[in-house]
Amino acid sequence: MFIIGFSVDNHTMTKAIDLFFLTLALFAILFAWTGIYLNFGIALLVSSTLTVLIVVTDVYFTKQKYKPYGYDRLAVELSINGNEYLVELLKSILKNDVFENGSSWILLKNALIIANFRFSNFGLNDVGNIYSLAIKKGVNHVFLLVRGIDRKAVNLLETRNIKVDVVRIKGIYKYLYRHSALPDLDKSKKRFSFKGLFEITLSRANTKHYLFSGLVLISIAFLTPLKIYYLVIGSVTLLLAILTLTPLGKGEYGATSSYDALVRETERIYDSSPRNPDETHKKIATDDLKDKTDDDD
Repeated sequence: MFIIGFSVDNHTMTKAIDLFFLTLALFAILFAWTGIYLNFGIALLVSSTLTVLIVVTDVYFTKQKYKPYGYDRLAVELSINGNEYLVELLKSILKNDVFENGSSWILLKNALIIANFRFSNFGLNDVGNIYSLAIKKGVNHVFLLVRGIDRKAVNLLETRNIKVDVVRIKGIYKYLYRHSALPDLDKSKKRFSFKGLFEITLSRANTKHYLFSGLVLISIAFLTPLKIYYLVIGSVTLLLAILTLTPLGKGEYGATSSYDALVRETERIYDSSPRNPDETHKKIATDDLKDKTDDDD
């Protein structure tokens, strides 16, 4: 079983450190050579820009290489096969017969997972069914797995004291992939797309990372002789943060928070007061599953 939320596993940390030193080495090489032909300021700007472009492109291709297929491919499959198909995939991860479930929902201890995945968006007409099911099961927290959603529907549910965490295809994909539960599908052929690269770079989910990095870099500028370098890099990073919040930005700010919340909720250990006295409580995932997944990582 994996542990996520606010913790970072060793594999992820190692990859981050490798990427940092790769970026540093690449910048040093570019700056050294451009500095021969250009003045300091221009060489700094050119080498920084090239470094960012090369690293972002490398990350983009790496992700595409190791993903079995894209988000759109999974979205089509889930839409065609229906909610029961998605529920069965989730049940294969939980590995726990304690959970009560229906054809489109799974009841956790403190929340309800509801699959409403289809080609069209979740709208106001669907609110009644979700609300009735939540009340019937005695929960006020719902993880809603959808392709798209009308924000008015979420607001309406929340006015009825139902907390809604919307998990879209990216969160579903990550959750299934992390547990090796992605269905075996043919990978649709894709060519390199500047549009895809642009969407990754300006994803609103990266806003907080750009903001934090930019502020740190600009702060360091006042503590080091390389003031211009850190000011330029910090300014570029903050500019990216600003661009993600404009109409050019893609996705939603904090888009992964619902995914993290879903992971934490499904990893809770049941206490000694069972929801159903006839059932024996156990961990949501066994230690064996945890070890297996850590090895896969």
